[in-house]
Amino acid sequence: MTSTEAGALRRLAPPARRFLAHRKGVLIRLALWSLAESGQAFLVGHAVARSVDEGFLAGDPRRGLLWLGVALVAVLSGARVVRGVFAQLAGVTEPLRDGLVRHAVDRSMARAAPGGPGGTDRAAVSRLTNQVEIARDSFAGLVLTLRSFVFTAAGALLGLLSLHPALLVVVLPPLAAGLALFLVTLRPMAAAQRRALAADEALGEHAASARAALRDLAACGTGPGAERHGADLVADAAAAARTLAGWAA
Repeated sequence: MTSTEAGALRRLAPPARRFLAHRKGVLIRLALWSLAESGQAFLVGHAVARSVDEGFLAGDPRRGLLWLGVALVAVLSGARVVRGVFAQLAGVTEPLRDGLVRHAVDRSMARAAPGGPGGTDRAAVSRLTNQVEIARDSFAGLVLTLRSFVFTAAGALLGLLSLHPALLVVVLPPLAAGLALFLVTLRPMAAAQRRALAADEALGEHAASARAALRDLAACGTGPGAERHGADLVADAAAAARTLAGWAA
């Protein structure tokens, strides 16, 4: 970890802890719904396996259909569980988005106010639109991934253990490999995200300054140079977006 990344983590850790501490109720409800989803995943897999082993393969189709009925009930109950999960997820992600918007607006207003650093924060539009949405979506995806891994994977593994422990030998290695790959890609993906955001801010700032100086650009004949610079910024932003998309894939 570089010194810049370590400094960013030190700055983010205290407000992140405060943010989560103020939403303990939402996090507890999210954990309970996730536990219900884990139980549902376990019940679906267990019922299907029992319907095959103790029903159809054993020559007892009635027992097999009964177990399939149990699986059907579990599947239908999944809609209510998923709805509960996403309702609680909104209770975490939307306050984060609102806080980021307030912070971006306060920073831009403080910079533009008399006695402030001076100048117009032309990157504020990018922060209020693109960057805030990226932060919210990334945070929501991270919460869903961790929740799904901890609870749903636990339910699936428990189901395999109850049916045939030897199956864990087949399932655990790719699961561990997938988790390791996810952790390894976090740092380069975060770096790609920062480059994409910086390119987006630079492009937005150039567009705003060029729009405000159109008359001067035309009078001085510097329009073609500004156009070439804008084209370079567009190319940089596109390249950064492609790199980020590659890491996401």
